[in-house]
Amino acid sequence: MRDRYKIYELESLQFCIENKALHLYAYVILDNHFHIIASFPHLSSTIASLRKYTTKEIIEQLREDKKSWLLNQLKFYKKKHNKDSLYQVWQEGTHPELIQTEKMLFQKIDYPL
Repeated sequence: MRDRYKIYELESLQFCIENKALHLYAYVILDNHFHIIASFPHLSSTIASLRKYTTKEIIEQLREDKKSWLLNQLKFYKKKHNKDSLYQVWQEGTHPELIQTEKMLFQKIDYPL
């Protein structure tokens, strides 16, 4: 993933820190997903805010970059019941995991890039 797309993730995390009481301890941004080690009081609304912002920005950037092939794929894979967007940028559902051991913590942070 190009750095300009990753910036949207960082901006969204910053917004959630400043406005959603997100406490960010560590993060890893990869090409097709990211890991965050964080705590926050309202998981679903915080994740929804993060996804909404990044989706909007990534779609706008893809249009600017004339990445119609990728926009077409995101449109093709959109779930039929998803009425809020023309595109499926994020996988449905959230996948939070409670960090229960030090080994698990380092597995999420020291992710091979």
